[in-house]
Amino acid sequence: MKVTLIRPNIMEGRSADVMQPLAIAALAAHTPKDLCLEFFDECVEEIPRDLRTDLVAMSVHTFAARRAYRMADRFREQGIPVILGGYHPTFLPEEALEHADAVVTGHAEEVWPALLRNAAAGRLGRRYGSDRTPNPEDLRYDLRLFRGKKYNPMQPVEFTRGCRYQCEFCSVSAFNRHTHITRPLEAVLEDIRGSRAKRILFVDDNIFSDRGQALRLFEALIPLKIKWGCQASLDVARDPETLKLMARSGCVVLMIGFESLCPENLRQMRKGDHRSETRYAEALARIRDRGIMVYASFVFGYDYDRPDIFDRTLGFATRHRFLIANFNTLNPMPGTALYERLRAEGRLLQERWWLDERYPYGEVMFRPQGLTPEQLKEGCIRLRLRFSGARSIARRALDFKANARNPGNLGLFLLANWITRREYQAKMKLLR
Repeated sequence: MKVTLIRPNIMEGRSADVMQPLAIAALAAHTPKDLCLEFFDECVEEIPRDLRTDLVAMSVHTFAARRAYRMADRFREQGIPVILGGYHPTFLPEEALEHADAVVTGHAEEVWPALLRNAAAGRLGRRYGSDRTPNPEDLRYDLRLFRGKKYNPMQPVEFTRGCRYQCEFCSVSAFNRHTHITRPLEAVLEDIRGSRAKRILFVDDNIFSDRGQALRLFEALIPLKIKWGCQASLDVARDPETLKLMARSGCVVLMIGFESLCPENLRQMRKGDHRSETRYAEALARIRDRGIMVYASFVFGYDYDRPDIFDRTLGFATRHRFLIANFNTLNPMPGTALYERLRAEGRLLQERWWLDERYPYGEVMFRPQGLTPEQLKEGCIRLRLRFSGARSIARRALDFKANARNPGNLGLFLLANWITRREYQAKMKLLR
């Protein structure tokens, strides 16, 4: 039996900033060896319209759901069974089943081999899923399907999965049911050595979910002589010795979800860390002193945002010379507490906005409290254009503590900004 794995894009055309999808690599690692497996990623290549295959399986994100459903309908018209899995089908399995022969909910590693055996025997069920947290020993990845495809040069690696926090807007926490697990250290190191990559990105939502294991990982990375990035909360800056160890082991990029400069917003989103901008400055200075560049993320549209929040945030991001900054509209994603709250308050402009062509990535799907939908949308567009402009890039490049600390950092800074600028321009075309 031949199985075709597909990742649909959120828009037409290729994307400049995508990495190898580890969800696909996990399926590949758990596919029986006697099956023929192929993979198409719409983010980097076109999907053939006349596939010659026995089964199609797609990993679906909410913003790609509309395109995925159209693609699935077309394959089924050609007589090809379709499986849908990922975040969106997990939260809305009945909707997904309108366009699929079967749906996988939750983590697929445990059920994927049985699903394939059933399909090969002509006994494919309608729903597959597991309520159990995956065994960390079972989290493995096969990257061979990605050979020859043009992805972001950072190699993704998973150390931990899930998050114990309960941020209102977060799909990751909802998908993992507010739990997290840590993979065996040697398995992670083997992934890194096997990839032969010199630049690694740990895709964990917070690499310090298990602090003791994280410190063991950093120690083990030192002899590998790689450069790496990760996502963590700003709390990491409280411990100078931890920052020293991170820098020594090769950390060059730290991704931090600031989300908002407004403490009232942070409390509403259950973010938990209600820092002042002065305390932010102290922590960020300690990070930059170690030569670690900061990739910052902000979200706009919470109830305490007012029109001045955009210039205030842009000034903050420019002043601290972030490597990259994402300025996102608040997205009420299905399955999250945010979506349920806004629906209960009657503030969604369209309940199933992901099926409506009027709501592409970056559009506003709800009525904010302190802004109009137009102010929210245009404010985010303005920040993206100004922060990714040539003058901003040049100013941020003249940061000799972090962004221009050495030729390697400067090269990564320039490449990241070039890629991000291209991706901003492509996505903003959807909003015009």
